[in-house]
Amino acid sequence: MALDRRLVRAPAFPPVEWLNAESAPTLAGLRGHPVLIEFWDFTCINCLRTLPYLRDWTDRYHPAGLRVLGVHTPEFRFARSARHVREAIGRLGIVWPVALDNDQAAWTAFATRAWPTLVLVDGDGYVRFRHVGDRSLPEFERLIRALITETGGPDLDMPVAAGSLLPQDAAGAVCLPATAELQVDSIGNGPASESEATTFAIPSERTDGRFYLEGSWRRRDDGLTLEAGAGAIILPFHAAAVHAVLSSGGDLETDPQQTMRAEATLDGHPIQEGVFGSDLLRRSGATVVLVDRPRAYHLLHDLDPEAHELRLAFAEPGLTFYAFSFSPCVSAAPEPRSSPC
Repeated sequence: MALDRRLVRAPAFPPVEWLNAESAPTLAGLRGHPVLIEFWDFTCINCLRTLPYLRDWTDRYHPAGLRVLGVHTPEFRFARSARHVREAIGRLGIVWPVALDNDQAAWTAFATRAWPTLVLVDGDGYVRFRHVGDRSLPEFERLIRALITETGGPDLDMPVAAGSLLPQDAAGAVCLPATAELQVDSIGNGPASESEATTFAIPSERTDGRFYLEGSWRRRDDGLTLEAGAGAIILPFHAAAVHAVLSSGGDLETDPQQTMRAEATLDGHPIQEGVFGSDLLRRSGATVVLVDRPRAYHLLHDLDPEAHELRLAFAEPGLTFYAFSFSPCVSAAPEPRSSPC
């Protein structure tokens, strides 16, 4: 990785609401500072994996002149809510300003195409590097340091994070092929109707790359809602880790969320401690996830690369499913439990 030449100036931010800021920051107002801009979404697993690095860079390099800005461009409709974004900012320990880019105005102005995208802007307002994804962040950190030095910042004698902030980035971690992200158009026994609930039964033949519904489900916006009675989602997959984007009950823009319980089993059995996601709990011998707000829930990690089948069972209606996402990387050491993402 190397800084790009000074060819293209960063566009000005369009008029958007900013959180975590007393006044709206501007790139013109940050002249003389290297600026790191991240385009992200609080349900995006790859985005969440960048946050330990951004927190570390803010702590270490803000005194040297670096300024970090977040642009929250939502993937799902509920993530347009300032209330949900503000709650996520607090829960995730984000201290830098965050723009609410609900209409993708900043996303378009910066020609962004994927979450997360990191953009480095120099002290004269030129875009010097763009990085897509959550890998190679220690190498990206070296570009931050080079830009600080180029801008006239102090000599930096602290070490680069060198992949130590996430277990899957450490030496010895193994990354293998994994199932691709699945959203509501990936129903293996679908589709679901938007006009009325559809009753689904689990077929005997199931394939990786699809999920399967049981019970009475209806398509609502960009999610699938269990409309009546009990239900379940069956997921054949291969991956090291699994997350699910879920919400529970009510109008996501205005109503407080009720807490709903989903029982999780892996290959027909309660999930074992060695692959326990940070959002799983053990209750009376069962493994469950408590869904209390719209977000990504961490269900499984450090699985072997064999084919598996996850079942999420719901005893009552009201839960909405949006997406499954997967990680291909098995960490070199056990992943510590952390605050929910």
